[in-house]
Amino acid sequence: CYQLGEGYRNGYVLNTSVYEFIERDDSKAIDYYRKARETNTAEGYYYWGLMYFEGNLNQKNYAEAAKWFTKAMDMGYEDAKKKLINIYNWGGYGIDKNPGMVSKLEGKM
Repeated sequence: CYQLGEGYRNGYVLNTSVYEFIERDDSKAIDYYRKARETNTAEGYYYWGLMYFEGNLNQKNYAEAAKWFTKAMDMGYEDAKKKLINIYNWGGYGIDKNPGMVSKLEGKM
């Protein structure tokens, strides 16, 4: 589901080592990301968090993104940890800078 979400968000999908170009459709992308989240997988949580991180659902919301990235990180998804470090390093969009959390995250995994 998250791969289809990426495909509709970017306008292409990778199908058996070949890029197939499809019409970009943010609404379909969000639907597929939501379905991915509902699978309760690290990837699903990560990509749902990315929607909040990038502001694709309405506006950027780092507090909500951090919630989903934390779930993905706890399941071993390394990219989620990197995004959390970024969020707490810079702050904004509902999150304060938190050097202590950055240090904690850098020691985790």
